[in-house]
Parts: sequence; C-alpha cells; structure tokens
Amino acid sequence: MLDPNSTQAAAARLAAQSDAVARLAKDSGAFAATVAAFEAEDGEAVRWILDRLELFPFCELICEWLRIKLCVLRCIEICGPPRIEDELPSLPDFARELAQLGRHDTLLRDLVDAVDCGASEAYHALLREHGLERFCHLFCRWICSVRYERICRLVCIPIPEPLIDPAAAAVAEARSLEKLVSGDTLARLSEAVIGLLCEEAQSAINDGGFQGECEIICRLICVWRITWVCRELCRRPPIILTGVLATEEAREFALASRALSAQPRVAASLVDAVARNDAQAYGALIARIGFEPYCWQVCSWVGSLICFEFCLCVCPNPQVQPPEWTNIGYILVDSDIDATGKTTTSRSGAGGVGYAFFDSLQLTGFISATSNIVPGAPMMYRFLYSLNGGPTTPVVDGMLDHNPFQVAGLPTQLWPEKDGAGNATSTSTLTPGGAVFVSNSGDVPFPVTTPPAVRPPPAPGNPWYPPQVFVWPDAATGWTLVFQNTYAGFYTGFMDLESETIVAAQNPNVGYPLADIGSAIPASATLNGSNVVLTFEASRTTTPSPPDYQQAPVLIRVNNNTEVNELYFQQFFGPDGCCTPISSELNVLFDADHEEMGSFSIVVTSCALSSPITLWPASPIPTVTTGPRGGFGSIPLDTSTFSACSYTVTQTTVPLLTTGIVNRSAWPNSLTFCICGP
Repeated sequence: MLDPNSTQAAAARLAAQSDAVARLAKDSGAFAATVAAFEAEDGEAVRWILDRLELFPFCELICEWLRIKLCVLRCIEICGPPRIEDELPSLPDFARELAQLGRHDTLLRDLVDAVDCGASEAYHALLREHGLERFCHLFCRWICSVRYERICRLVCIPIPEPLIDPAAAAVAEARSLEKLVSGDTLARLSEAVIGLLCEEAQSAINDGGFQGECEIICRLICVWRITWVCRELCRRPPIILTGVLATEEAREFALASRALSAQPRVAASLVDAVARNDAQAYGALIARIGFEPYCWQVCSWVGSLICFEFCLCVCPNPQVQPPEWTNIGYILVDSDIDATGKTTTSRSGAGGVGYAFFDSLQLTGFISATSNIVPGAPMMYRFLYSLNGGPTTPVVDGMLDHNPFQVAGLPTQLWPEKDGAGNATSTSTLTPGGAVFVSNSGDVPFPVTTPPAVRPPPAPGNPWYPPQVFVWPDAATGWTLVFQNTYAGFYTGFMDLESETIVAAQNPNVGYPLADIGSAIPASATLNGSNVVLTFEASRTTTPSPPDYQQAPVLIRVNNNTEVNELYFQQFFGPDGCCTPISSELNVLFDADHEEMGSFSIVVTSCALSSPITLWPASPIPTVTTGPRGGFGSIPLDTSTFSACSYTVTQTTVPLLTTGIVNRSAWPNSLTFCICGP
C-alpha cells in the first residue's frame, strides 16, 4: 500500500488540481476553447488562454486533468460502458498482447487512428478480426495515455520539437515491452500492483534488468490497475456524451470538483478508498459530495494520481530534462528571430515580420528544481547580456520589471481561510493556488534580506493573500535560485527583464523646436536602437563556474525610444500666431521618425465632413520627403469649401516594436483648427 507521504501527496495534488480546473471552468468560453485546442494539439492556443487567465503556472495540473477526463470519455464512447460480467484480462495477458501489437505495427497504427478519430465501428472491427475484443478498454486507455502525455508536454513545456506521429510513438513503446513478457517479472509485478507495493515492484523491474523501461512499464501497470479498480468501484454504467454536450458535462464536473479543494479530508479519504479498492467507502464519499454521476471519471482521476505517486516510488530516478530558455513572451528564440535580432513571424498576436523588442521582456522556458546531471542537486540560473558588442554582464537584482513575475505554483498547504470581507481568519485549511515569483528584491511586498523569501501567513483580521514565495537575481552574479518546493518540480518562466535597464529610452520630442517642424529631422532626434546579446546559463547551486549548462547566445534588437511625432500648421506662424484666420488653405507641417517605423498617417476629421480626409499616405507631394524611418514636410489642404466648424488633424505613428506578448500601440498626435464664419 502507498506510504503516508505518497497518500498525502496524491491528496494534495487532487485538491490543487480541483482548484485549478474549477478556476478555468468559471469561464465557459475559455474552458471550451481550451478543450478544443488541447484535442487539436494546439499548444500555443492553450498557453494563450491559460496565460490570459493567469493560470499557466498550473498548466501541468490542468493538462493532466484534461487528458484523464478526455481519455475516460473517449474510451467509453468507443468501447461502450465496461461490462462487469466480462472478465478483465490479467496484467501479463495485457502486456503480451500489447507487445504482440508492437510487432504488427500496421494493426496498432490502425487502432491508434481509430481512437484518435473516435471511430468506434472501425476500432471494434479491428479487434474482432484479430480476436481482441476483451482488450477494448485496456488498449483504448493505453493508446489514449501515450497520445495525451505527448500533448501535455507540447502544451506545458513550450519548446520547439519535431511533430511525432502518435502511432509511431505507440508502436515504439509497445515494442519496448517485448522483453518483459518472458520470465517471471510480469507475475511478480501483478502481485505488487494490486497491493501498490512499491519496493516489490521496483525489485521486480530491477531484477529483470528493465530499469531503462521503468516509466513505460509504469504506464502499462497504471492503465491496467485503474481499469481494474474502477470496474470494482463503479457498477452503474456511465452516461455516454459526445461533442458540445461532452464539453459542457466536463465543465460541470470541473466546477463541481472545486468541493475537493475546500474539503481536504474528503480528498484524502477518496485517495485512501481508491488505493484500497474499498467500494463501500468510495460509494459513500462520492454520494456525500454529489459525484455519483461522475463515478468512473472520479475513480480514473484519483487512480491516476495514486499511480503518479506509485510510479515516482517505483521509478525513483526519472530522466530530468536539461534546462532551456525557449521564449521571449510568445516568440521562440531559436526560430522566430532573424540574424538582425528582429522577429520573423507573429505568435498569438505578438511580433510579425521585422519587429524589434522594447519594454519588459518575459524570458520563459523551463528548468527543473534539481539537476539532470546530479540527481537531487538544487539548481539556479541566470542571464548574461552584452550591449552592442561590449562586455558580457549578468542581469542582476533591480533590472527586472517592477511587477513580480510568476514562474511556478506551490503545493497545497495549510493556510488561513478567508472570510466574506476578504480578511484572514484564525482557522487554517489546505489551500492550493500559491505561487513562486521572480522579482527585484525591492518589489517583494514584505521585509526580506535573502532569497527564497517565503511570505508568512496573514494574521487573523488582516487582508488575506495566498501562499507566496519570492526569489531574485543575485546583486553581483545574477544567479537566481530555483525554489525547491515548486509544485510541478520546475519553473515555466525565468524573469520579466526590464529592457530599459540595458537600453535606455529617449524621447526626441522633448524640447523639439516648433520652427523645425516640417523641415528635415535633426540628427540629434534620429535615435537608434541597440543590439543586445542574451545568454542563458544554468547550474547546480554548488557549481557556478563553469556552469553545467550554457545556451547559445541570442541576438535581439532593442529599441525603447519614442518616435518623433510632431505636427503644426504653417498658419500658426502668421502675424497673429495661432489665431491667424484660416480661410482658403491650411499647410500641415509634420515630422515623423523612428528606426523601426511601420507606418504613419495624417488624417483630417470633423463633424462637418462626410468622411475623414487622408492627407498621408497619398500621391507624391513635392513638399514631402519620406523614407523607411518616416518623413517630413508640408502638406497643403484646400479649405475654401470647408464649413465654419472645428477640425482636427491627427498624425498617427506605429513603430514595429513588440514585447513578445503585445506589440507597441499606435500613437495619435492631434492638432485642431477652426474655420470661422463671415
């Protein structure tokens, strides 16, 4: 049986997952869009939705819930409700037939395609043809697990990787089981899996020499055990829903599951009942919280979390991926930035062709809490920068955006409850939803001296806040700690770099002489950006030099300058100044300049006009000079037929600049004039 620590960890993960998916389900549109994007393997869309709802740090929790939920529904839709009277194949039989499928990859590929498409008739026809009908649910759940695990990796660890055919992945994994079906390993595993005996299962795998296939074997035994347990705990056939109805039912289930985050003892009791295969206790618990309609889904959900902890015990040294910096916002650093440091494409509305960077830059990717070289060794990371070919310098404390940047979630923990007025109470409960932030030390909302800074619980009667941890770059070296109690075991972000601390912002419009508007832009106002080379390093906290990992430098073009956007009227230089009457003609003087100018326009509007008058862009005007940076000159406007009214001339400039999350917005600069009556 699971040890108390594993049971508690599974219950905590259940409570945290309940809270995360319920928060997503509050927005019906976002929930439906997330499900659709997940099934379409559109990781970028899922990340965009979760990021907008500030839920991306809980991506792994949400994605795991989605894949469990959708696998249950998909396999019930394809295979029909499990028939209690049908005997479930044994674990050795399941493993042998799966290994056999690996040798007949055409059949396995066809089964994967049928599950992927929800093609029940085709799936059953294949099983009947080969005498495999009794493996319907087991094969379906295994195929679904292989496919959706890969999707979660694509969604929650946004690194570019080649698309892998899910059928090819299933074939490769099935073939890796061929050696397992000989000898006594499977028989020993069967006994250990039923009782969740970690040491016995680990010993069976190690004695058979299958350490390299441990995680693959764990998937096999988890699929079998969950199917076996849920047949025992849920005797009532589940309702089969598809399409929009299935999505809405999933949302209702997600909202209802919030009860588990508010009742940690119930969550722990559910874990215990499923682990012990106690149908009486399980039935009483789901009846108590109104989960009878979701019996199969709850059982599979809880069973998966139990197996997660069981497999951590059975396979104690899973492969930890090396750290990697992957993104600036949504922009991929290895494929979306050209040799000049500008973006080559748009992602989630950010960037485009030829965009430079500006303002705060969210540097994201992933790093595990512990080393992939020395198991268990704590990790740290930093960024180095070089400005215009100058010396390489670390990004240090004080160079980040003043809004703390969330990089990870925290495990469920005892925390004061919140009353109706938003204040902390004297009662504590298990609370999910805490977060780890990377910030400047000066932006931490409580007195601190060294990281990691764990915010103490709010005192009773004071404003409530969730659990929080803050870390920041070292003031000299820039090394930032990876907090060792992050929920998912790794950061999904690094820092929100304030680029103005490297490339200063300048405003050429300050002190711009009126007399110069319409003339060539002075050299002092034609400001340029800078080349910044960023290098990501990661290492064990005990080994800062040389670092364990150093990524190839990435060049980005940074321009924080405001564009020249000056507008005036020639008539305002008349003998009466700005009160010179305007009768038959107006001369619009303008200057517009920026190194990354995307467009600029000049438009006249008024309620007296049937439609706006576009002065620029227009046919060539002798008094106007333009180029890739903008332009300057004088544009004549015939006002002889204008009615007596007030008119507005607006020059709008749009430089091609992005943070990687949003692009620089347009800047309209307006000036009014009047046509007076006789």
